[in-house]
Amino acid sequence: MLVNVNELKQMCEMLINKAIEAGFQEVELDKDYYWVIASEHKGTVVFMPRTISEKVVNNKPNQLTNFQLSNCFCTICEIM
Repeated sequence: MLVNVNELKQMCEMLINKAIEAGFQEVELDKDYYWVIASEHKGTVVFMPRTISEKVVNNKPNQLTNFQLSNCFCTICEIM
């Protein structure tokens, strides 16, 4: 799926503005890990893991990678 960057920016700004208008000061993200599947392997996924220990795609653990959202957020904050 390809997303136009300008459209994505508009969507993000709209969501953030709505949250601010609704009085939100913070947003709780209760899930810290996410999975990245290489494009060439997306059609071969047998099941989506529920935990980090279930990193299996067609019995090949190296086709699935997990990242931690809190680490990514800290990295972006450092860049800003």
